[in-house]
Amino acid sequence: MLASLLLLAILGAEPDIGVPAPPLVPSPAQAPTARPYVSSDSAVSDSVLSALTQAISRQGPLDGGWVIAEAGGGPLYHLQITDTPSGALEGAWRDLTTPPGAVTANGFLSDLRRDEAGLTVSFAVKDGVVTAAMKPQAGGGYAGELTAPGAPPGRPVVMTRP
Repeated sequence: MLASLLLLAILGAEPDIGVPAPPLVPSPAQAPTARPYVSSDSAVSDSVLSALTQAISRQGPLDGGWVIAEAGGGPLYHLQITDTPSGALEGAWRDLTTPPGAVTANGFLSDLRRDEAGLTVSFAVKDGVVTAAMKPQAGGGYAGELTAPGAPPGRPVVMTRP
C-alpha cells in the first residue's frame, strides 16, 4: 500500500479516496497550421518525377491497354501489351464477350509481331487460335481482319486504346 502511495506521489497523481474526479473537458480545437517547407519534400518530389520519367521512356508505342472491336461494332478482346525499348512485345488478352471470371476467357498472347506490314496478334482460345492482322491507321490505332474459330474469316476489326 505504501509503495502504491509513493508511486502516486512520484507521478503527481491523487490517490483514489472515493471522491469522483471532475469531468474531463476537451480543449477547444486548434486550426491546423501549415507545415513548414522542408527541403527533403523537393528531393522526394524530384525522385518520384525522375522515376516516372524513366518508366515512361522505357515504354514503346504499343505499351499499355488496347481493345479489339468489330469495325462499327462492339468490343471483342482487351489486350495488355508490354513494348520494351528493345522492340520485344509480349502481352495478355481477355475475352470481353464472355462473363467475367470464365476460365477460358483470358490468357497470354502466343504471337505478337510488329513489322513493316503492320501488327499481327495471335492467341489460343478454347476451340483454336484467334489471329488479327492489322495495319496502323492515320488517326491512331489499327484496323484489319480477325480470324477466329467459329467465325467467318476476314472479320473487319479495329484496335484502339480503351
